[in-house]
Amino acid sequence: MEPTRYRIKLLLSYEGTTFEGWQRQADGKQTIQAAIEEGLFKIFGQKIDVTGASRTDSGVHALGQVAHFDSPKDPALFKDFCFALQSVLPRNIVAKGAWLTPSDFHSSRNAISKTYRYVIHNSPRPTALRRNFTLWSRHPLDLQYLNACAKIIEGFHDFKSFQNSGGSVVTSEREVLSANWSRTGSSTVVFDIHGKGFLKQMVRNLVGTMLDLEAEKEPLSKFQEILESRDRRQAGSTAPAAGLFLRRIYYPQSLDNKCRKL
Repeated sequence: MEPTRYRIKLLLSYEGTTFEGWQRQADGKQTIQAAIEEGLFKIFGQKIDVTGASRTDSGVHALGQVAHFDSPKDPALFKDFCFALQSVLPRNIVAKGAWLTPSDFHSSRNAISKTYRYVIHNSPRPTALRRNFTLWSRHPLDLQYLNACAKIIEGFHDFKSFQNSGGSVVTSEREVLSANWSRTGSSTVVFDIHGKGFLKQMVRNLVGTMLDLEAEKEPLSKFQEILESRDRRQAGSTAPAAGLFLRRIYYPQSLDNKCRKL
């Protein structure tokens, strides 16, 4: 008889600056997944595989990453499982919550949508304290123009023009539920996007292209042409990873109701 396993869902935040992205790498580089698995090994004394809902890139941050793993021990035996896990994680990774889930819960396959935020320090001078969390744009951004671009990408489209090579996906068609630029405070501009799925570096390519076109004062039709071209060479630059945050991953309410907070 196989030993009892307990599937655990984790809610995580992390600063991605010093990590080579989420996914464990064969060459031993430090990644978020590897750091969490190392911590779990210290707790349970055996190798445990962790699966993340989103494979964030090197330098990308998260406020609401979700992951799951199978625990060989009933997590209810811990007085505070998150505290126990936090004690063996680096300080730039935080376990915000943990839940006991149905045995077939899957952090990636069960996700129905995700939200990302890109943050820009929009000021004549750069920022010293926020340099690892923002892109600096010196000239005042035209949010009316940028929001007009954002409206173009809402809905179901083929986003091949904004897909970097290296991703293993069947199709480049995705649905964007909402996209919006806004100003928060005197020197911060944010781009929020909510979608059912995203291609490799899709959000950073969308941001980079919109900013390039805004700076060059191109007509809105140019952005529409880039989207319809399905040609990455027609799009603009890839915005730096530092400004990107994975904000939240959504699951069916019926599934959330079956999860018990630890």
